[in-house]
Amino acid sequence: AATDGTNDRHQFSYVDFANTTDYAIAAGSRHGSSPSSNANVGNFTLDHVTFSNVKGAVSHGSGQGTVFDISYFEVNDASESCFLFPDDSVVRLYEGEMDGCNQDYSMQHGAVTDATSGASGSSSGTVGGSLIIENVSIANSEANLIRSFAEDIYISNVSASNTAGLHDSVFARYSLRLLGNGGSGTHSAVINNFDATMYDYGAKITAVDAYSLTNVNIGDHPMAILPGTSTTTGPVGD
Repeated sequence: AATDGTNDRHQFSYVDFANTTDYAIAAGSRHGSSPSSNANVGNFTLDHVTFSNVKGAVSHGSGQGTVFDISYFEVNDASESCFLFPDDSVVRLYEGEMDGCNQDYSMQHGAVTDATSGASGSSSGTVGGSLIIENVSIANSEANLIRSFAEDIYISNVSASNTAGLHDSVFARYSLRLLGNGGSGTHSAVINNFDATMYDYGAKITAVDAYSLTNVNIGDHPMAILPGTSTTTGPVGD
């Protein structure tokens, strides 16, 4: 695990990953489900990368608190989540495309998830970090689109489509499920120009401090914006 000097530790530019039975990148000290350390393993910077016919592009393994900056990317045909980030990670995804995430159709997976949201439907632990997704198009992500427990979330210019003509039942879960902080609420959720109209459960956002929704289209599905707990004063909305 990294204790210092984590900046620029992992850099990938113009790299193609293909035909892996596991996730292409595991952010942890040991690949797999039983890491020997859960510390920050060093920043990941990826640009102009592709992932094809993989279990997923990035998996948590361990590596809580790790920073990911991923730009100009493509992910095609993933059996689980295209991105399954560590808890508390600081993530920026921008200028990218995903097609065919979660082809094994797990109710906890989707296009972008994190270790907590991808493992179960709820959490009792505290989860921090942040998630930024900008200028990303997602096609044919089964069950869910975006599920995250990050405390601060910014999503802008993100669209989802069903270009493969999949049956409506394939999109049975959430376009957005943003719970944050162990299920007790994100600190802030800002969502601009978001279009994902086919997910049956719609959107659920537990923003404790503030939220802003601009040009958000989830079709005729429900939108639930809730404070995190019964004792929380409610978020400031725009």
